[in-house]
Amino acid sequence: GPNSAVQYPLADEMKKDFPEVKDFFRINQANIVQVRNNKRNEYGKNQEFAFADASIFKILGIKLIAGTPAKSFTDVAISEKMAKKYFGNDPALGEILRVKLNNEFIDLSVSGVYKDFPATSTLYPDFLATIKLSEKLFGIFSTQMGEYGSGISVKLNWDIRAFYTYVVLDKNADKKALVSKMQKYRELISNEATRQLEYDLQPVSDIYLKSDKYLEGFHFFRAGNVTELKYYWSLSFLILLISVANYIFLTRATTSDRIHELGTRKVMGASPKNLCRQIILESNFITLLSLIPASFVIDSGMAFINTTMNKTLSNEVFSNPVMWMILFAVVIFTGTTSGLLIGYKISRISPLVLLSGKTSEISRSGKWDYSYLIFHFAIYIIPVVSVIAG
Repeated sequence: GPNSAVQYPLADEMKKDFPEVKDFFRINQANIVQVRNNKRNEYGKNQEFAFADASIFKILGIKLIAGTPAKSFTDVAISEKMAKKYFGNDPALGEILRVKLNNEFIDLSVSGVYKDFPATSTLYPDFLATIKLSEKLFGIFSTQMGEYGSGISVKLNWDIRAFYTYVVLDKNADKKALVSKMQKYRELISNEATRQLEYDLQPVSDIYLKSDKYLEGFHFFRAGNVTELKYYWSLSFLILLISVANYIFLTRATTSDRIHELGTRKVMGASPKNLCRQIILESNFITLLSLIPASFVIDSGMAFINTTMNKTLSNEVFSNPVMWMILFAVVIFTGTTSGLLIGYKISRISPLVLLSGKTSEISRSGKWDYSYLIFHFAIYIIPVVSVIAG
């Protein structure tokens, strides 16, 4: 069936044949690899051990904190997180990690330490060995490689479909034409079933939410669920509406303390529009202030979500300008909606009623109160029933 992994030689051939291909990197990430540091008695089984072309650092903008990418069969570059795990505060460069590939431990020297891949990345390797070392993992390492030469003498070729291949295209490249030209490489594949599959290109921005057909079996990229995302959006919006309804209840309940102030402003010439504007501004200001305690809840909440729902949320999400735009829009929506509903009600009451302080007259119509109450519980019931039914 469809698979996002392709053959090792594909990228080299594309770079050679098509001038619109400016650069590329290939990556293969092992399922589980044992890594040991005998000095500190540190040990771990990692699903994040990968083999990649050194160009991955340049193309993805991953910063090397120290050293260089892995260039030989005895090197490995590791993430900042792994450097801390296996070497603590000691320098990691030049230190030895024992790595189990294909039922055999080999020594790899740390050639470099790189900044952790961001939580928003679809790729997540914590170890990056040179791409050719993946032959050792497949158990087909060439006999010409000396002490690493055990196994069958077969090179990485068109029969092994195991690499995600990312290509950098010229901005004016005709992608459809390129996909069409790529099909010629199918003739080089000996496996009849694989030869029937067509090559295709997928934009990097589509990987996370549009890779459903590539998720069968082991895959080493993060993928999301569009339906699940819509559910979270809907749930968040319902919770926001509940919050708005709660705010309206609480604000209306405290309005009695300000009846004389609002009545005096009205007698002194404040128009209903001015009163409404004042209440909307106050409402937005209070909503803005509420972000301060909310930030503490968000910080602890992200750890809870990551643990319970296997997500990768981090503070990096706040470096995205879209996030700030959404957050600002939520504040304005909450403050303005609440302020409008409260301000509209208050501004319609006559100055004499406000100055008299007769709150019973202000809230004499129970229809509004019951409407808000019904609205509040109706929204609350929807997510509760959805969760139980799910």
